[in-house]
Amino acid sequence: MKRLIGKMKVVDFDLVVSLLAGAVSVRDKLMKKRKRAVVRNINLIVIHCTATGDYPLGHLYFDRIGAKQIRQSHMASLESGGRNFDDIGYHFVVRRTGLLERGRPESVQGAHCYGSNEKSLGIAYVGTMKPTDGQIETMRLLLRDLMQKYHLTKDQIKPHCELNPHKLCPGFDIYKTLLWDFK
Repeated sequence: MKRLIGKMKVVDFDLVVSLLAGAVSVRDKLMKKRKRAVVRNINLIVIHCTATGDYPLGHLYFDRIGAKQIRQSHMASLESGGRNFDDIGYHFVVRRTGLLERGRPESVQGAHCYGSNEKSLGIAYVGTMKPTDGQIETMRLLLRDLMQKYHLTKDQIKPHCELNPHKLCPGFDIYKTLLWDFK
């Protein structure tokens, strides 16, 4: 059935009703996130890798991995191999090309480092052991901005493996690669 809503012509009224019904649940989810969003006292930044391999730039599959794909993986059910999170665990994702993407809002507690999530931000680069030059450059710029914004020192930036000895993440020496000239 065709109807007019305002100046918008709707081809299928039933479709609009079902979309609006779905929008209620989406709105409810967003409201829950907003309720959780409070001013956070950030005193730590944790560097992660996605453990997806270190393939050369130009790889058909791995160049496509970004925040959207990680979010889908993190939100998938445990039965399907996901983590059953309510959002992506990281606050920032750096693609293989060096493109920076936002994950969770900074105002929302992450799910990236057990025992340290409450007062930290998580940054993940796509890869396993060796970030690309573009990723290193992007992470250095991001870290400088976040250090200034949250009044942090380089001592408050840690690799995931220092906070969880069962992890190898991020797979490289952040002090020599990212923070060598930071104060």
